[in-house]
Amino acid sequence: MMPDPEPRKNTRAAPTLLALITVFVLPIILAWWLAVVRPPVGEGKLLNHGTLIRPPIDIASNPATRPLEKIELSPGEWAMVYVGGGPCEAACVAALNKLAKIRAVLGQGAIRVRVAALVDGSDGTVPGTVIVTDRQARSFLSGTLSSRLAAEAEHGIVFLDWRGQIMMYFEVDASSGDIKKDVKRLLRASKIK
Repeated sequence: MMPDPEPRKNTRAAPTLLALITVFVLPIILAWWLAVVRPPVGEGKLLNHGTLIRPPIDIASNPATRPLEKIELSPGEWAMVYVGGGPCEAACVAALNKLAKIRAVLGQGAIRVRVAALVDGSDGTVPGTVIVTDRQARSFLSGTLSSRLAAEAEHGIVFLDWRGQIMMYFEVDASSGDIKKDVKRLLRASKIK
């Protein structure tokens, strides 16, 4: 007499059941947890290296900053703007050269970035940059930045978008790598298709 063969075990049942739970039940549990528990979100660590300006400074809303409209930007374009008191001399030219080098390493994104300066007067120039000379605009912007950032912002670098919004601030001595990372992130996020 032959022994009864052992019933064949279904070895695929456990992984199939686990996959079904993962695909259908886990998202429901996660959604319930987010709705009921409401974990803190928002004011955590941001990815940017510069200081985000909240709310952005709208250059069209104040006549003092209207001279910045000389920086012609098409939809989807950005400007890295050096803001500094006095004429565009050594410190200004060094900052503009730094920004021009950052722009040069952006690859295809470079065509969507302008380099500019907002200063009280112009003595030096850097090829491919726009220099806006307006003491009142520079003074107003420096004051607004200082009050919003709760720190002295006499000299710095700001990002200006094509809609006329100043979105981000960097100290003049900020790392070129940090500035490049932030401008690349903004270019990706603002790509117009």
